Amino acid sequence: AFAKQIAEIEAGVRENPMRVGNLDSVRTFADVRDAVRAYWLLLEKCTPGEVYNIGGNRTMTVGEMLEILKGQVDCEIRHEVDPALLRPGRFEMNIHGPYYSELLGNRVELGRSLAKIEATLQAARTINARHITLHTGHYGETGRGREANEQVANIFASVVDRLEAIWHDDDDEFPVFPWIKNGTPSKVGVETSGRQDLWGSLEEVLEVVNHVEGTVPVLNIAHIHARGHGSMRTSEDYGELFDQVRETIGTKQFYCQFSGVDHRSGNAQFYTQIKKSDLNFEPLAEFIVEDGGWLDITLISDSPLLEHDAMYMLQSIEKSRHKQIERKAREDRRRALAAQTGASVEDLAAREAEQAALREGAEAPTPNDEPVQEEKPAPAEPEEEKPATSKADKGKKEEASEDVFDFDEDDDDLF
Repeated sequence: AFAKQIAEIEAGVRENPMRVGNLDSVRTFADVRDAVRAYWLLLEKCTPGEVYNIGGNRTMTVGEMLEILKGQVDCEIRHEVDPALLRPGRFEMNIHGPYYSELLGNRVELGRSLAKIEATLQAARTINARHITLHTGHYGETGRGREANEQVANIFASVVDRLEAIWHDDDDEFPVFPWIKNGTPSKVGVETSGRQDLWGSLEEVLEVVNHVEGTVPVLNIAHIHARGHGSMRTSEDYGELFDQVRETIGTKQFYCQFSGVDHRSGNAQFYTQIKKSDLNFEPLAEFIVEDGGWLDITLISDSPLLEHDAMYMLQSIEKSRHKQIERKAREDRRRALAAQTGASVEDLAAREAEQAALREGAEAPTPNDEPVQEEKPAPAEPEEEKPATSKADKGKKEEASEDVFDFDEDDDDLF
């Protein structure tokens, strides 16, 4: 409403200053005619259910756009921030520590890893991160078992103590965020690993988190799926996963990462786009909607196509929610009809299923349908021979044209 306020001030029907909200947020701007044309193309050519982003070619802050609008009038326009127009932040900052850590390595490897973690803790305080996700690394000479778990637990307990000291450093007179002084330090996240030679099975992570206060498990679903030889396939699998975590450490808060993954022999090879993996997101979306009312879940996209798959996950959850609403509406309709007709709800459901099967049978082509004969074209003059195109090549071209988000270049991301 910037333009309206400026026009009213110029016309003398509104007094200076105009009221504004946050001027630092970044936006992309497009001509309204281009936007409407894009909406029309969506209706004509795009695939229902897919995610498409519409925006201009230029980005700027809201404040920069305001100055452009002010420059279009001859009178002085002043502005004032109205707290009522400021939207509360609906995001939280999280930070991922070094990907290559060797907390179970020799003295040199451990020292290098702790130095990287120290830098991560300092950065977490600066941005007021709510979670710090850390890897542990290879089992090394310690091997699997109690000794390794105790060593990892002792290291993470020291990390939590160090984070507490950094967060409440009385010698720091000029913190970037003054409110951090009275705030709660970040939670240290212990992430599950996706390879058999790396410490971090679900059971190992839960055991350490259960003994070290200030830590939380980070459930990397792609890692759990790969390490379990493709174990996360149904909504029941996710129910068992979250129940196991809740029963072990007694939490309702979950911090999860999700991506497609290529895996072999119980080992993750690399991340992929969700649609190119055997790890489907729909079962998790179904569980969250149907049975996850008790969950307080933070879900992070780890995909090589970060924003695209984040929107895809959000869209899948919304689809599951709509299916749930439709199913409940059908059940309510059956109960009301059963009360009116005296029939049972089960009989009405069976009748609906029978009618749906009949409709599908009516729409399917029958063997008696005679094929339509087409006129044969007149024989053409011989042309020069062209290189034959294989069916595989044609299939690839057709597949590439179906989805604007499928790229020819390699979109996989190595761990």
